[in-house]
Amino acid sequence: MENLDTMHWLLAFSGALIHILLKVQEATGDKKYYFGAYFKKNWASLAATIIMIPVILVVLSDTSLSEILPINHVTALLAGYQTNSVFKSLIGIGKKKIEDAG
Repeated sequence: MENLDTMHWLLAFSGALIHILLKVQEATGDKKYYFGAYFKKNWASLAATIIMIPVILVVLSDTSLSEILPINHVTALLAGYQTNSVFKSLIGIGKKKIEDAG
């Protein structure tokens, strides 16, 4: 945890915000779609993103991982940016397995 500073946290949450804003912009390209609809549809993913960012940063700050994946400003930004996509992919995989089993 001592490897993390305020800048890492800001970059991680900024990365998540950038990802979300790009998805909102993509979704609002349809004139019938409104800003609140995105949040209503994706509230679980957004909540998971907020919860997962600290978890990812704490795991990355483990000194045993420092040689494999050092925590720096780039990895902090990417941790935030990719969190939402990873969560949605995992949900999609889970849904597919449930459909295939049923």
